[in-house]
Amino acid sequence: MRGQHLRFYFVDVFASTPLSGNPLALVVNGQDLSQETMQRIAREFQQSETTFLLPATQPAVDWRLRSFTPIGVEVSGAGHNALGA
Repeated sequence: MRGQHLRFYFVDVFASTPLSGNPLALVVNGQDLSQETMQRIAREFQQSETTFLLPATQPAVDWRLRSFTPIGVEVSGAGHNALGA
């Protein structure tokens, strides 16, 4: 990751005004990150979930998501992480 710049956002999901929703950290260019690095970033951000928006690996989808909690557990499903992404 040395020398790599990551673009990330803090998103308020389920909110109509800033700082009032369910917060989500979203990293949009993390396709070259290892799982360990993703977990470390999630720990650093300390949000309920940190989601990484990655290129699709199947032709019928546009994006792939990987989400982690601050303790490094990978989250699956289509919750606020998918909506925020």
